Amino acid sequence: MKKLLSLVLAMMMLVSVVSCAETPEKPAESTPSAAGSDNSDPSTEAPSTENLPPETTAPETEDIGIPDNIDYSEADVFVFHWEEYNPEFVADEDAAAGDPIHDAIYKKNLYTEQKLNINLDFTSSPGDGGNMKNFTEALKNRMSDPSTPVDITAAYGRTTAMVAVNGLLTDMTLYDNLDLSKDWWPKYIQDEFDINGRLYFVSGDISTNLLLMMYGIYYNQSLIDNYGLEDPVALVKSDEWTMDKLMEMATGVYEDIDGIVGTTEGDIYGLVSAYWDIDALYHGAGFHLVVKDESGDNVIKYSDELFTDIAGSFIDKIGDWVKLKEISLESNATHGKAFEEGRSIFNINAASVGFTLRETDLDYRAVPIPKLDPTVQKDYVTCLANPYSLYGIPTSSKDPERAAATMQVLGFYAKELTSPAVFDVTLKGKFSKDETIMDMWELMRKGISFDLGRVYHTQLGGLCDMVSRAASDGTPWAKVTAPMLIKSRDRLMQSLNKTLQTLIGE
Repeated sequence: MKKLLSLVLAMMMLVSVVSCAETPEKPAESTPSAAGSDNSDPSTEAPSTENLPPETTAPETEDIGIPDNIDYSEADVFVFHWEEYNPEFVADEDAAAGDPIHDAIYKKNLYTEQKLNINLDFTSSPGDGGNMKNFTEALKNRMSDPSTPVDITAAYGRTTAMVAVNGLLTDMTLYDNLDLSKDWWPKYIQDEFDINGRLYFVSGDISTNLLLMMYGIYYNQSLIDNYGLEDPVALVKSDEWTMDKLMEMATGVYEDIDGIVGTTEGDIYGLVSAYWDIDALYHGAGFHLVVKDESGDNVIKYSDELFTDIAGSFIDKIGDWVKLKEISLESNATHGKAFEEGRSIFNINAASVGFTLRETDLDYRAVPIPKLDPTVQKDYVTCLANPYSLYGIPTSSKDPERAAATMQVLGFYAKELTSPAVFDVTLKGKFSKDETIMDMWELMRKGISFDLGRVYHTQLGGLCDMVSRAASDGTPWAKVTAPMLIKSRDRLMQSLNKTLQTLIGE
């Protein structure tokens, strides 16, 4: 019980997969997404606190990082957000009934309104990978129109990066009411997105989708037992869970059940994945795409390791592996079907797939993305799929300190309410009493890593697709990276650096 409680507390300090590539379709989830609403939707108005049952009245809290006597006199705080893949922003009382995640979101918003005496006003617009420009333009239009104010904006990671490079966001380190030292604003996120001491967007517990976008390796325990394979959890604990071990265990198990050449219905695989999820293996091996330029010549640069033989041979090796008949890569919404039907040992996927898996009869587990070399790589690294939310404060906000206070309180109640709810409903699944499984999710949470090449993917010509496409197409990595040292891609990096330098006034 002590171990369970400590893990739940750790998950409450969470920061937030479904892919590096542009997501072609919104993934279907068994839990409906809480869509945003326009300003006239009564579900977004602050509910009255009169005669509410105790559970809908904000409890006494610890130091949230704002003055205790803040009272904004029922002011409206306008939030413009993307149409998220999994619930994050809005939930009404009906949606909250019987649904732990929606209930947590509802209370998070209600308690924030009560704490600050504000009314949260939510408006949504499409803002995923296919709508980055549309969302940016919609935000610009709202910011320029006095009748549609915006105090806080939140969107798909790469969309918020586009909003920032367009100069639409303020430096959040300036605000007294945004205490970024609190544990619901993880320091490693700030360190990654910091630009010479300035921070234009941030995430953490405030984004329900951040936790749901953690990449891991799901596996079918029954098939592990049937094929007499080693226990992946035991391999993780002994620090022997490596790419070589995953490749070995997923090879030599293919079975053509129906005996019909060219069809896959009923076939048994070693591993299934969407092709765009393959880059999670690259990041899990500890490699980067883009890093900060510590020399001071630029703000960011391509990582040196991107051009090394070590990274190249690793990607080429994956490319050879995925050609095997035991491995099935798909490019549509059915890429996890074989695993869900119990016909694949492994599946590379985001944590959000738990919404679907928990409704099946599978005896499933999950472990972190494997290491490349445990003698070099100390910790397991967790790559995030892109549909988590990055939050920012637009330059047009009439009261940015009030917006900052709102983000601060939302983040606190997200740590207290939504993160534990997501963990309980999705990640623990049907094996909530198995402490070893919870240990694996804790390892994944601790290993969350961000890469600037994923956030500034669009500005760098679709950079983070390169790993997945090279591996799935079998293109030699050296051939892929050669143009990056000259011509177009180098010019893209130079252009992005100029934009970032202009943004920070240097």
